[in-house]
Amino acid sequence: MWNWFKSSPQPQQTNSPSLEQNKNHTIELTTFHENWSINNLSEDDFHKVFGYLSQKDLMKCRLVCKTWKDYLKTLPELTVTEPNSKLSSLFREIKRLNVDPSSEMDCSALVTRLSNLTSLKCGRISQDTLNELYTLKRLECPNVIPPYGVEQIVSESIQNITKYTSLTSLQIYNITDSDIPSIGKLTGLKKLSISSKKFIGKIEDMIDVSQLTSLEISNAPLGPEFYYNLYLFPYLVFIGFTRCHLPISGVSAQTPLSQLSPSDGFIYLAGCNSLRYLYLNESEVTNYHLDVLARMDNLLGISLKGCPTLSDYSLTPFKTGPIRKSLEELNISDTMVTHIGLQIIVRLKYLRVLDISRCDGIKILSPLNSLKYLEVLRLSNVHVNSDTLQDAFRIPPKYLQQLLVDARPIDDPLLTVICSKFPNLVSVNLKESQITSRGVEALQMVKYLRYVDFSKTSVDDQVFEYLSKITSLETISFEECQNISGEGVHVLEPLRGLRVLNFNGCKNFSEYSLKEMEDLSVETLRVSGANQIGMEAWKYIAQIEQLKRLDLSFTNVEDNGIQEMLKSKWLEVIYLRHTKITDKSIETLLCCNLIRKIDARETNVEKQYNFSNCIVITKDSSFKQNTFPIRQQSTSHSSHSSSSDSSEDDSEIENKE
Repeated sequence: MWNWFKSSPQPQQTNSPSLEQNKNHTIELTTFHENWSINNLSEDDFHKVFGYLSQKDLMKCRLVCKTWKDYLKTLPELTVTEPNSKLSSLFREIKRLNVDPSSEMDCSALVTRLSNLTSLKCGRISQDTLNELYTLKRLECPNVIPPYGVEQIVSESIQNITKYTSLTSLQIYNITDSDIPSIGKLTGLKKLSISSKKFIGKIEDMIDVSQLTSLEISNAPLGPEFYYNLYLFPYLVFIGFTRCHLPISGVSAQTPLSQLSPSDGFIYLAGCNSLRYLYLNESEVTNYHLDVLARMDNLLGISLKGCPTLSDYSLTPFKTGPIRKSLEELNISDTMVTHIGLQIIVRLKYLRVLDISRCDGIKILSPLNSLKYLEVLRLSNVHVNSDTLQDAFRIPPKYLQQLLVDARPIDDPLLTVICSKFPNLVSVNLKESQITSRGVEALQMVKYLRYVDFSKTSVDDQVFEYLSKITSLETISFEECQNISGEGVHVLEPLRGLRVLNFNGCKNFSEYSLKEMEDLSVETLRVSGANQIGMEAWKYIAQIEQLKRLDLSFTNVEDNGIQEMLKSKWLEVIYLRHTKITDKSIETLLCCNLIRKIDARETNVEKQYNFSNCIVITKDSSFKQNTFPIRQQSTSHSSHSSSSDSSEDDSEIENKE
């Protein structure tokens, strides 16, 4: 499946909830008292499991047995917060290294000892060290010149590009047709992305780039000859046009290719026999273009996202064209298609992925009953209520794995319908919805639920009682729920898999509620912005035995009682931004055995701390990372909430989930 949706396998915390069905894969484990053996797991399987663990957890795994220790020596990929050079002696065979881009430490000392490194992502490395990395194939680091041998490059200049003879992936910006001969010398190129308003598509000089499998063009006024010359790439699987001019020919869309001339343009796409996925995002598509697509029985996926002229009538060729028997994925989000167009789309009987997000004209979903093989359905900003959802899915869909709907209209009746229709969901995001605590009882029908987000809703402390019966829960978020005080949170004790509790922005969250968490299995606790938390907090928090990550930013904690945290034997990361702590608190926290990060910005801390095992942040970093926009712009981080400052640990949490 070509992933044009950019979907992460982890729950996204957005206004539109991602609802995913459980994939029940089981692995048999056989244990013995003294000699532990694991059946059906190879070394590669162990490496996949280890890939979800943090650096600290990997260090613990080394102590389990000699076999695990040996497996970790051959671990191919490692993600770290800070580049500690000692790691190279423990993980000798690392091929892919990911260092937190926000880290200001130069990773040269670590990288030089990894002789098999092929992929590097970091925020800072010296140019001299980089030039010595002869095995490096992929580089993601700003403000450096890639060394020879690198296969994937992002650049705004064509200068010296031909020296990278082993290049397989190139993303280039603001070029002209006169630069194409230089690209034509990269005979090993397989992926090419061009974004330029000056490029009209004179690619005849790329005759030697015959191995190309992926081609992306954006913002370009492509001429007809460009489409004719696509025959130069016989292995092309994916073509993406974004905001491009699509020419129209005077000949019929059904004309045999042998009767065409090079000036007939777009119709030559029908001759790309290896093509499987086609983007025409935000481009001016007409009935002629859809007629051409309808004759292509080799296409598996089409994205027409944001095409302003796409309408119900435009889809008519899909009724009878050969494409109706091959197409599996279709994206028509942000278009003028209505529920009448859905009646045409259901003729695509093997459709597995459908995105109709932000199609304002869609009022009725009942045609979706005919899509028997649908696995992914996206309905963001499409009006959905309990009646329309009941009508659309009279019988619970057998294969549906993922459902995305706008959270705001979701109320108690609609949540009940969702839970009854999709009882195998593992993730429900109800951020900014209209649900109440009473309506949460419906979630008990979802037997595999692991993640739920109630952020910015009106739920109150009564919700804990209903959640206590969903024993599979691992993550619960109540961010900015002003009716939550935390009273009664102790009833969540039966949830032995609960790892993350988020109360960020809950201004009425009481300090005493921390005491009720004593017997919970929580590893990550966020209470940033809870103004009622103060002097007694340290004593209560230290009693949460398994706590690893803590966010107390924008609270009233101070130095008094900080010594209690020495009892917190698993604490790794703590955020204390905009609190009243001083150097006394920092020095005490540094005595915790596993502590590796302390964020003390905007506090009364005066000293600067430099430890190899723990990073102490006392002021905002002046280092900024420069990135190029590749397909999708990165989301800028907000500096207001400390939850965005803890994004590094969020990724760890999401990976574990």
